[in-house]
Amino acid sequence: MYLNLSKAIQRAATFTPILVLFFFASTSHAIDFYAEMLRTSNEEKISQPVDLGSDGGGVLTIGISFIPQISLEASHTTENSYAVRGEDESGSWETNTSLEGIMYGLRAKYKINEHLNIYGKLGRQDLDLTMTIKENLVNFGSHHPAPISDSANRYYYGLGVLLFLTPLVYLKADYIAFMESSAFFSNSSAAFSSKGKYAGAGIGIEW
Repeated sequence: MYLNLSKAIQRAATFTPILVLFFFASTSHAIDFYAEMLRTSNEEKISQPVDLGSDGGGVLTIGISFIPQISLEASHTTENSYAVRGEDESGSWETNTSLEGIMYGLRAKYKINEHLNIYGKLGRQDLDLTMTIKENLVNFGSHHPAPISDSANRYYYGLGVLLFLTPLVYLKADYIAFMESSAFFSNSSAAFSSKGKYAGAGIGIEW
């Protein structure tokens, strides 16, 4: 519960300056806002190398266009969990890794016609990791150490398409590739980094 509260405080601290910026911008000159919800298919790897596998997730994005076709946006990626299991002569083990983060960056959009837009985007993700280890060792029995957590950051780039159903409502498809992150647990011999990608589809509204 403490970890969840700490993450909530960090999320609020991240979004507060963005919301303040939105407020002052909206009172000073006409700009466009948008909000989007995506359902995603995520894949993650860590540098051991270990393929953590895939998981379904979601992305909530809010954005603001200061100049035509160029936007500043922030996204919350929901928590994704990846379980890796193994067994050897010492016993069996299972590691569950949960990742959650905030993405913020720029999006450049190109209008093909009144219904179809394409875009490219790039930015940075602040990423939180929580790892739970379960062991069942031959000589020591079952052992469940307390979960461990850490934070890192990584950069991303992506492409997408917007299909407008009305002047305000659109369908969206999105692909994001994350570059290798800074190190988790950098002060230990078990330090590792992560990289991943997701593909998603959803709906958006702009005003």
